[in-house]
Amino acid sequence: MPLIEDRLKWPVRVETSKDVKFLKNLFEKNQQRELDRDSERMYSPSALSECLRRVYLNKNFESVDIPRVFPPRIEPNFYFLTGEFLHLKWQYMLYKMAQEFPEIELAPDPIDSFEIRVVSKRGDHGGTADVVPAILGEHMVVDFKGLNVRSFNKISRGSVPDNYRIQLADYMILLNSERPRRYHVKDALLVAENKGGPDTHHPAALCEARISLKENKREVQIRLEALREFERKEEIPPPECVSTKGVQFTGCPFQQYCKKEVKKIEQGRTENSDSNGYKVRVPEKRRSNRTRRNKQR
Repeated sequence: MPLIEDRLKWPVRVETSKDVKFLKNLFEKNQQRELDRDSERMYSPSALSECLRRVYLNKNFESVDIPRVFPPRIEPNFYFLTGEFLHLKWQYMLYKMAQEFPEIELAPDPIDSFEIRVVSKRGDHGGTADVVPAILGEHMVVDFKGLNVRSFNKISRGSVPDNYRIQLADYMILLNSERPRRYHVKDALLVAENKGGPDTHHPAALCEARISLKENKREVQIRLEALREFERKEEIPPPECVSTKGVQFTGCPFQQYCKKEVKKIEQGRTENSDSNGYKVRVPEKRRSNRTRRNKQR
């Protein structure tokens, strides 16, 4: 983070034909990433922390003949478009910094450090890491996120959401399982941009969090083992949604398939809430002082 802030003390521009070539290659790798995502059926690190049923069906929806329908919603597509160019912006920034700061090293051809495609030995699990530079001699997965003010502040205070921890740990596992291995990765760096803009403590609207592979590896393995067990048994995982009104359900491409089950769960929760709810205490009629005196007599 301090290096980025130091570099932003002067303009960051597209200055040379090499810069133009790098950006062209980066756009092409982004295009390939999307083509891979559309054509391949794999468990993705970026989705691994979601509802297990959704993760399972994203890979297997064709084989189990369940339709995957993305509802036409403006808001998520706006966020995806913004996020696409946020990644490009900070990837370009890192490319420029590597030319000026010895603390950051990229591959001999810099583009080879960006949009790193990694796939498991089984071929059922893979994704694309934003960038893997060497920082102070240690290779690290670096991932960029654009977040709202509340989420940004949580990360700046050291509270990293589970989905980001699992995603980055998974990238590290996949990189380390490659043969031949390019490098060994022990830590990842989550770099978050505050969509609300800079503040006095974050002049570049950025904060970072270090994610340890050792601390998060087992959680990734447990989820993958569960998914593979469901595949082995040819069973679909149960839904994790508890409401048809939550974002997890309304944004899911399999919501029609899950709707009956989730409604039943929702109804059961409502009934339990009603049966265990607060009992209304009816106040007793207040007696006058005269009534109490008469009773005492």
